Amino acid sequence: MRIIEPLFDLEFNAPTITDSIANFHIPQGEKTIVPDYIERKILEKQEQYKGPPILKKSSPLEKDINIYNGQDLTGKILLIIRSGGIGDLLFITPTARFLKNKYPTCKIILICDRRYIPAFKGLPFFDHNLRIPTPLKEVEKFVGFPISKANTFFVSFEGLIEEGGGAKTKNAYDLFKEKFGIKEEIDYHPEIILDEELDAKVKAIVNRDRLNIAIQPTASSPIRTWRDVHIAEFLNLINFDRETTIWIVDSPTKTKYIENNILSRVRNKNPKIEFINFSKQSVSLLHSIALFKNMDLIIGPDSSALHIAACFNIPLVGIFSPFHTALRLKYYKNALGLDLNSDCQFADNEYHSCFQHGHICLNAQRLNRIFSPCMDLMRPETVYERVEQFLVNDLKLLDAAKTIFTFDGRK
Repeated sequence: MRIIEPLFDLEFNAPTITDSIANFHIPQGEKTIVPDYIERKILEKQEQYKGPPILKKSSPLEKDINIYNGQDLTGKILLIIRSGGIGDLLFITPTARFLKNKYPTCKIILICDRRYIPAFKGLPFFDHNLRIPTPLKEVEKFVGFPISKANTFFVSFEGLIEEGGGAKTKNAYDLFKEKFGIKEEIDYHPEIILDEELDAKVKAIVNRDRLNIAIQPTASSPIRTWRDVHIAEFLNLINFDRETTIWIVDSPTKTKYIENNILSRVRNKNPKIEFINFSKQSVSLLHSIALFKNMDLIIGPDSSALHIAACFNIPLVGIFSPFHTALRLKYYKNALGLDLNSDCQFADNEYHSCFQHGHICLNAQRLNRIFSPCMDLMRPETVYERVEQFLVNDLKLLDAAKTIFTFDGRK
């Protein structure tokens, strides 16, 4: 993490830097906390246009604030910084809760993508939430005094999942706790905000006499996405005896994708089964969270829906390959992880997964494709068979670690 001070106003709009934190303004002379990659992009722009210097100051955040690694937080400030997705933020919540309980006089500030602040604002262990990039004056305005090495720590999770070697061998919750420098055993149950008003609205449209299943069709990256043609084929296979509503849940921007690429391929004529594109109705992330909380089962790739399900102890089925389920679902109850081994040349170590976390699958790139070839090996009929078994067991499984199935796509 860096502190930068621009010589003039900086304005960024998607996709200038990155969609996740795009559309922000850094005023001239404003000391601001930014991830390293934003500083690099600024300097690249400066080099590209051969213009005058853009930054008056750029220095590592640790020159001004202490890195946190398990120190006593009594009466101190802790900045927790992560610009990634909602799943990564959920991995943070158990350790943040532990620290607040251990050091009740400390103030913990979560700094994250502005889109996700509503999902964590109000959790009792976060005293405040700020968007990234973060003006230092906003931190000082909240705490009421200048921050320094004498009173403030920070822990940054930038690159921990994407670049850290431990991500290939350790469950995400263990990895994040280790980054905090915490040695004690903690409760890994994640937490997220439930909007009571939206929860009431969802309850009004969800028929509890039916089986309600939510499916998240896409992950934030095509590397981890199970293709639309497979999802449609899976939906065509559904033939439960019980009346069932399948809720397809994604961001409102995916509404047409769901209609054109998934539901247009569904030929399921079972009168007991209905399909609803909830992306048409969803008004916010909090709205989708409320829907997930009222489901009987959630199915999805390695993405946010599975981790939100764990917050409410909703049974879940995860479809994985680039990352192994042991690295994500190990501590969840009522969880079924579906893994796939392939003969991909980029697969690595005991899990035989590639661990790619960016937006380009190297094998797909080699084959001039978009989606991961290994995910195509996860057949819809295989997933449906496992989901049926899950339902037969009344969705009550004792330990996710005992319910992870691996399919060998090399056969």
